[in-house]
Amino acid sequence: MSMTWEELQVITLQKMFELQGADLVVDDSTGPYINAMPGAVNEALTLLCTEAYYFKKTGEIVQGGDHPTAPTFSAGQYNAYDLSSVFDDFYTMYGGYITYTDGESYGIARNIQTEGNKILLIPKNITGTWRVTYSAYPMEITKDTPKETVIDLPPDVTNKIAVYMAGQLYKEDDISLAQIYMNEFLTWLSMLKESSSKADSFGSTGTWTSTTGWC
Repeated sequence: MSMTWEELQVITLQKMFELQGADLVVDDSTGPYINAMPGAVNEALTLLCTEAYYFKKTGEIVQGGDHPTAPTFSAGQYNAYDLSSVFDDFYTMYGGYITYTDGESYGIARNIQTEGNKILLIPKNITGTWRVTYSAYPMEITKDTPKETVIDLPPDVTNKIAVYMAGQLYKEDDISLAQIYMNEFLTWLSMLKESSSKADSFGSTGTWTSTTGWC
């Protein structure tokens, strides 16, 4: 079950020995740490997203019909779609794929071309819907994020985010403990990274293909 932002804050404070119970308490002791938490959690989420753990999302590109997707630019016989413009949270096509339906058949898209690592080329004369499954940038936490906001990650991953946050926030109070927490997080991240393959191009079948090991 995914944690809420409040639950993540509670766990982080518990690791820093600033909270004994299970309820978030904001006082003179915890307040400065809580105020600094958005920056720490966003750092952890970005590290996960760009290094090892990928946030899968799915979006659609439509040609024809009443509500077609506007192409980024025209390229001869193709409409070109910059995936980072079409999908605001697009990060990479690592582990992603593209399917196509014309309303009757459905399957992996084979009527497309690609340019670089984020430009999708679709023939102008083909209509239908292309479903793009991609890796996205994570959500951003701010000081105004509601406490009931769900951090949509497995509990074991969220717990490691709390470890990172505690390490970042506690380094001016207890550098030894902060270093232990940071080492724990970085060791876990390294193991997670080893189990993940990264990639930088995808072929005309719509699947991502690893060539150098980096996005």
